[in-house]
Amino acid sequence: MLDEANCRGLLERVLEIPIGNIEVDKEKNIVYRPEFKGVRLDVYAKDDAIKRDREMGKRYMLLEEFLMRERQRSMELGMAKGTAKSILSILAKKAPVLEELSNHIMNETNLQTLEQWLEIAVSADSIERFMEDIHFTF
Repeated sequence: MLDEANCRGLLERVLEIPIGNIEVDKEKNIVYRPEFKGVRLDVYAKDDAIKRDREMGKRYMLLEEFLMRERQRSMELGMAKGTAKSILSILAKKAPVLEELSNHIMNETNLQTLEQWLEIAVSADSIERFMEDIHFTF
């Protein structure tokens, strides 16, 4: 699909609209979340006709919004994972961390909760105290 004429023809048949100009770009990857596999895009088409057509414009905007939300969510999940690892690192310096506690911390995805736990981990004098303060029971 590196030939622009072939790409234009295919897109015009699929979208059922004339395509004025296309740009062929090799190997663009979009990763929604770290646990998902990337999507490889061989062709990126941008045309004013798509934006003028309400139906196509609406779909285009929905896709853009979806990608923005997924990018934001991926960043938040990455920050949460990093914060969880920091908590475990701090706790490991106090004593060995129980597997159940480790799993509980790593499975938490709420960044605000993890940031509170990080502050508790820093100030707690023991892992037991940390578990009490976050109300962890197993």
